[in-house]
Amino acid sequence: MPMEEEVHNTRRFSYAHLLAATENFSDSRKIGQGAFGAVYKAQLMNWTTPVAVKRIMRVADHERAARDYDNEIKVISKLSHPNLVPFVGSCDENGELLLVYDLIHNGTLDYHLHYANTILSWGRRYKIALGMASALNYMHGNHPRVLHRDIKPGNVMLDEEFNAKVGDFGLVRQVPIDKTSCPMTIFGSSRYIDPQYCSTGCISPASDIYSFGVVLLEIASGEIPQCLKGNGLVEKFRRLYYSNSLLDAVDRRLNGDFDEEQMKRVILIGLLCVQFDHHMRPSMARREALLFGGRVAAARAPVRLARRGVSAGAEAGGSSSAAAAAQVIGQDEAVEWVKKDRRRMLHVVYRVGDLDKTIKFYTECLGMKLLRKRDIPEERYTNAFLGYGPEDSHFVVELTYNYGVESYDIGTAFGHFGIAVEDVAKTVDLIKAKGGTVTREPGPVKGGKSVIAFIEDPDGYKFELIERGPTPEPLCQVMLRVGDLDHAINFYEKAFGMELLRKRDNPQYKYTIAMMGYGPEDKNAVLELTYNYGVKEYDKGNAYAQIAISTDDVYKTAEVIRQNGGQITREPGPLPGINTKITACTDPDGWKTVFVDNVDFLKELEE
Repeated sequence: MPMEEEVHNTRRFSYAHLLAATENFSDSRKIGQGAFGAVYKAQLMNWTTPVAVKRIMRVADHERAARDYDNEIKVISKLSHPNLVPFVGSCDENGELLLVYDLIHNGTLDYHLHYANTILSWGRRYKIALGMASALNYMHGNHPRVLHRDIKPGNVMLDEEFNAKVGDFGLVRQVPIDKTSCPMTIFGSSRYIDPQYCSTGCISPASDIYSFGVVLLEIASGEIPQCLKGNGLVEKFRRLYYSNSLLDAVDRRLNGDFDEEQMKRVILIGLLCVQFDHHMRPSMARREALLFGGRVAAARAPVRLARRGVSAGAEAGGSSSAAAAAQVIGQDEAVEWVKKDRRRMLHVVYRVGDLDKTIKFYTECLGMKLLRKRDIPEERYTNAFLGYGPEDSHFVVELTYNYGVESYDIGTAFGHFGIAVEDVAKTVDLIKAKGGTVTREPGPVKGGKSVIAFIEDPDGYKFELIERGPTPEPLCQVMLRVGDLDHAINFYEKAFGMELLRKRDNPQYKYTIAMMGYGPEDKNAVLELTYNYGVKEYDKGNAYAQIAISTDDVYKTAEVIRQNGGQITREPGPLPGINTKITACTDPDGWKTVFVDNVDFLKELEE
């Protein structure tokens, strides 16, 4: 073939031409090496400026590599934006897959942030952030939209004027508007990859937005993200956000030479981009507008992302009620607010292997009522809610059956559920008659007078039957084991607003218990925390899931939990399709709790 020709509106170069231009792909011409191949500096014949030739690595599955290569050409040949590396042409000959781009002469953002002899000024950093935002907004605004899937400083080239040029489109993918794509294999750079993409395998614009957010925080701090357990840089900025100390993380090499409002703007936008719930991340269009001067609430005061300012949920297309998503309260205010928040334990969630069998056992042996049952075939699970009264006023169990899963590991950390009955012996006789398992016959508790018994349900969950008179809350306890009781009590008091109802040490049997709750034990469900002397860790298994607690404001709840050392596992916001606002967290021992908006919960029950 000739040295070059036009094919489907893209240049096709001959292999001989590119071989000569790279001096037989000489090492002296190599300017980069990545996971998918090497990049060479080349001088094309009759070409005034040098170009970069990307040589795709030869792999065993050449057919798949060729498909990916064709996909990259198909997508990038249609892109044209001042902040994207321009595509020049390609070559597919002699078993080689080659791509030709303009050569951007001034290195990468990664090089200038971390390895150059001179410090990258703040003015240039801000300019680079603006350019990246513009490029990604252009890609996401295409029809179909284009997802980069590997946004990181090493893929941001800089020209002589330090204009950003986003490059390396090896993982690029087109996705129709309002759709996601779920490839089987996870690709990307671990320091910048969206954790929700890792857990689901599904990509969307929110995946690029997360990566962009990490890069913004790296631009501000000059630190390389670490990912030993989560993203260390992201967690660092989150901690500083809640202590009103965001500027403490600014790159010290700048020696204070930066525009404070711009710096806060970049950090705040970065934090909004890396929210765990991808539905709460702003669109790139909104993100670009904010960087170019759009209103970020109280950008002069880093801990105020107030209702009238940036609303991550609203920007992402969420409901206006999500506008409170970024509202932050101080520690003194948090203490008072938790005391006033209307909270109660709603339900306890755990997994079972035979839902109908368990329902039958609970209704016939334990006297519960089946309150509602819902099947979610698209998610391959079914829920059943059982209890001793309506969900709007009673603590209930939520059983979850996952299609095809017949058994679970309960582990050693979960203890038991407690049920108050008027006659323990009579209840035990009924359970025996129905073929149930009794692990402790009725009798006084050790060292006390209360009559108790222990039974097991069909899945092996233990229930303590406690003899009491009539009570408004028969399902009265959830017992969990912890490694540091005082630490746990402190957390549940401050983060969850629970009261320490009583604490009892039993040195003879080497354990201590603490009863925590939102009201007296005889009228409310409570959490029983048990510490066994000398035992710091337990196996939690995969059977027990979580407790759900009501709240007036999931956003403030999440703030308070963070302030007191809890880990937010789901950022506050509405559930897709249901619109019930929730947030989820883990305590210091790793026990999970979900907080549910009071008003939304009642609306859900009415539907």
